[in-house]
Amino acid sequence: MLRYSGDFLTFLEKNRHYSQHTLTNYKRDIDQFMGFLATEKVSTLTACDVQVARRFLRHLNASQYARPTVRRKIAALRSFWRYLKMEEVVRQNPWSALDLPRIERRLPTVISAQDLGVFLDGIDVSTPIGVRRRACFELLYASGLRVSELVGLNLSDVRLDVQECRVIGKGTKERVAFFTPLAATWLRRYVDIARTKWASPKDVALFVSQKGCRISTRSIERDLKDELARSDQGLSFSPHDLRHSFATGLLNNGAQLRSVQALLGHVSIATTQLYTHVSEHLVTSTYRKAHPRS
Repeated sequence: MLRYSGDFLTFLEKNRHYSQHTLTNYKRDIDQFMGFLATEKVSTLTACDVQVARRFLRHLNASQYARPTVRRKIAALRSFWRYLKMEEVVRQNPWSALDLPRIERRLPTVISAQDLGVFLDGIDVSTPIGVRRRACFELLYASGLRVSELVGLNLSDVRLDVQECRVIGKGTKERVAFFTPLAATWLRRYVDIARTKWASPKDVALFVSQKGCRISTRSIERDLKDELARSDQGLSFSPHDLRHSFATGLLNNGAQLRSVQALLGHVSIATTQLYTHVSEHLVTSTYRKAHPRS
């Protein structure tokens, strides 16, 4: 059984370009279920039916896992079984029959353009690392890329002259992302000052570490956390919140929902519609604060 889980994770990494963070979570979730199967004395994957799946769901609920965590674990196992069916290891996917717990969708964290401008301008760019950080954060905010898409970029994917890049998103779907002249300026500075210093001619990744290796999503998260700690603005946000701010900013400035969907690489427009609620919320908040009789 462990061999199949290893093959599945390799498949997700090589064919679906999943981030290391997601792969680590999937491995943990599958390993947990394998441990559960041992306690249930279920020795083969084909013996796992809907009843076993439901018992595992009850086990997760009894262990007081948060609803989003339960949904993620079941989604990981559902995906694993789809792979097993594709490889003709099993015939049925017992996880498809489960009703997952509903969760409330929280409005994404959005940082104002003014606050982001002050934050980005405050990054110390006197060192190559500082220049790389500024280039990363400028590109995330300018393009709306997922962090996994950013670290997956190769130097050949980026066209600074026309300010666009080729992106491989979720499900290996390809799209073109655009960025601002300011982001292009910082990318050019990063390539000239930092990447040239760290990368060898055979290295293809756009963003590399001081050792010339492709940087990870964790590196981006650590860099942002470090810069937020240095800042005196009192801001708290994640790299993914730059994507939220990108989408909300476009809608606030009159962009069409379908256009924002394409720029974000969303398969369903329902996912993009969440940002219309954010935009409406911000307008309402502004009205409440600004109207003299509010």
